[in-house]
Amino acid sequence: MTIIHTADLLVTDVINILSNYKELQSIQEELQAVKARLKEPLRVAVVGVIKAGKTTLLNALMGEKLLKTGENETTFNVTWYKYGERPELMICLKDSRMIKEDVSLLNEWTTHNHANPEIKNVEYVIYKYPSPILKQIEFIDTPGLKSTHQDDAENTREFIGLPVNELADRTTSEGSKADAIIYAFQRGISDDENKMLEMFRNPLFSHASPINAIGVLTKVDMYWGKQVPAPMQEGKKIADRYTNHEEIRSLLYEIVPISAKMAENCRSLTEEHMEVLYRLSRLDEATLGRMFKGVHFFCDFAFPHVQVTPEERTRLYDTLGFYGVYVAIQAVREGITAPVELARHVSRQSGIPALSQKIRQHFGNRSFMIKFQYALSRIKSLCLSASITYRNHQDIKQKMDHIINRCDEIVAREHIFQEMEVLQFFYQGHLHVSEEESRELLEITGEYGSHCEARLGVEEGLSILSLARIAHEKSMRWIKKTDDIFSNRYEIQAARVIARSYEIMYFHLSSVSGFQTSGFDDGG
Repeated sequence: MTIIHTADLLVTDVINILSNYKELQSIQEELQAVKARLKEPLRVAVVGVIKAGKTTLLNALMGEKLLKTGENETTFNVTWYKYGERPELMICLKDSRMIKEDVSLLNEWTTHNHANPEIKNVEYVIYKYPSPILKQIEFIDTPGLKSTHQDDAENTREFIGLPVNELADRTTSEGSKADAIIYAFQRGISDDENKMLEMFRNPLFSHASPINAIGVLTKVDMYWGKQVPAPMQEGKKIADRYTNHEEIRSLLYEIVPISAKMAENCRSLTEEHMEVLYRLSRLDEATLGRMFKGVHFFCDFAFPHVQVTPEERTRLYDTLGFYGVYVAIQAVREGITAPVELARHVSRQSGIPALSQKIRQHFGNRSFMIKFQYALSRIKSLCLSASITYRNHQDIKQKMDHIINRCDEIVAREHIFQEMEVLQFFYQGHLHVSEEESRELLEITGEYGSHCEARLGVEEGLSILSLARIAHEKSMRWIKKTDDIFSNRYEIQAARVIARSYEIMYFHLSSVSGFQTSGFDDGG
């Protein structure tokens, strides 16, 4: 039985058990939603303090500037991006009403708009859009957690599962509506942001970990200047410094530096933009240096003998951002002349394609397990709450305890959960392994894909027998590590689990090929 069938059978059985008790109808309905969720795309919430660049980041990931961004805080309501063959806008109100609106009104329902009397009654906004990434992952754009607007912070906390009041005053029955998290921050993590991250260490967020949480260092283009000519490299240094922090490493898989402003709108580059960039590229370095002293100089100052008007420069700035214009000018100087080609170049320099790949790879390859872990956590939480509430109802209490034990048995029985535990050890720094061993650990646990070749770290095209041999050899190598007297308990446990993973793959492959297990022992 596959893990997918195991999950479906568990949730179905639990729902059937609950259906026998009228008192548990609300729990039954919630678990119906949990069951449906297992078949839906992974939900990834983008969170962070106000003005961290969350909306710009999401616009860049979508490949188009869909939501309004600006100098002032703008996002007011939670916006849920889902895949749709054509754009569609749905407004979900707190009184359970649903309003279908014209997509052109998206910003009217998501930004501070005093002219819209219903905006404070919005629970969240659903925006369907034909972006390929949304087929695999749904994104949730949230207002700032440290917003000066009280409603912004509360909307975010409620949607992703964070309580409005102290977490200690809330019950574990409140769960997150997101399977995974992207934490966006600008320049550095302040004390307040550290406190926000600590909130995710609460038992309410026991499912949040480096397996389903990624950090994004935004607006690295702000580092650009004479002292920092390569802002993306500087962003990488800062990201690495934070990643090496023990507290951060225990929460986030990785921190990726980006300049989303560059990629947010670069697909809208036209031949007119190219012509302006060409004229700017012909200027001498001294003139360009004066022009790039600041945004005010670039957009507003009328430079003598420069055949590019402030209005033309402002349009470029609005499209690519300050650093993005500079990158585009250098690209034109190097021979890039087509808008599409330039858009690709600027996008690559922004770090957005690398982030998109990281999200697809790290979250996407484990999306079902992330969702199943959430489902197990939610089932146990609801059943524990019911067991306590109805402790004098012996039948209900026994049924709830039985369900909790069954969840624990699944985690103990299914090998894939042991692999997830090893990943936790690895991300939290408990394993001291070589570079090759690190790569094999990530490969076999599915970081680079779930098919045999990806998990074995080999190219496609090998015969099943060859794959079986490789799995057998790697299993034997990791078994030897279990006898290493210098290994700690985490490393010994990890070696056993990884060896078992290779062994399971070997038996599967040898069974498919008809090859006998003993064949490798005699050199066959």
